[in-house]
Amino acid sequence: MSLTLSLDLQAPNGVKYTQPTGLFINNEFVASSSGQSIVLIDPATEKEIAKMLRLADLIEQKRELFATIDVWDNGKSYKEAIEGDLVEAVGVIYTATSCILVQDGIYDKFIKNFLDTTKTVSKLGNQWDTSTYQGPLVSKAQYDRVLQYIDIGKKEGATVATGGEPTTVAGDKSGKGFWVASTVFTDVKPSMRIFREEIFGPVVVVLRFKTEEEAIALANDTIYGLGAAVFTTDLERAYCVAQEIEAGVKQSGIGRELGEAGLEAYTNIKAVHVNMGNRL
Repeated sequence: MSLTLSLDLQAPNGVKYTQPTGLFINNEFVASSSGQSIVLIDPATEKEIAKMLRLADLIEQKRELFATIDVWDNGKSYKEAIEGDLVEAVGVIYTATSCILVQDGIYDKFIKNFLDTTKTVSKLGNQWDTSTYQGPLVSKAQYDRVLQYIDIGKKEGATVATGGEPTTVAGDKSGKGFWVASTVFTDVKPSMRIFREEIFGPVVVVLRFKTEEEAIALANDTIYGLGAAVFTTDLERAYCVAQEIEAGVKQSGIGRELGEAGLEAYTNIKAVHVNMGNRL
């Protein structure tokens, strides 16, 4: 059963709304079975709406989370963490690793190796130099924003394990480059702004956890969560944790990228029916 309504809206003549019966909440029809707002429209309405429709693949906010579980012995996770586009792209990759969760059993070893790797790999310099790993920030506004967040982290009680300050680079003759040293915060608490908010710069925060359940809770305690990675040598545990992490949802954006879903977002589906002589 459906219901056709004429609504008192500033819409062109002939435009009308045809919606299934359901609950009327906040001036929207809501399907009683799912609680989702739904609307079915007639051709005249479709034409008017189609004029305003645009394909969109939107990234609103991002935060990439990187979880290391203590069944781990291949030595790769700290190298992968630093190579997760955090400093290579100055944090300005939407899935750059900005938060790392490390299990108690390997925390001290991870921090030592991660810091050593950061100091060794993260060479600041001219972006056209092939030996450069990290370039300058894109603007004065972003430079000030990143330094402001670093200052916030310090005031909130987090520990700057490395970096945490503006710097200069040999060869920058103008002296105007917006250089910020690769920064790692430890002793970070979930309530801190540097954990909860998007910095969008060469800054990573590291938290420790005891159980997988705690790691999952920390990973999901965000309005963002664009991407995530799990490092462990136990494939079954990795799969179980990955199933529980809410990545690629919430307020990270609209649309899908990578894989078949990314291709499908830019394609149209056409149905072709062929009568082979059999009754349908």
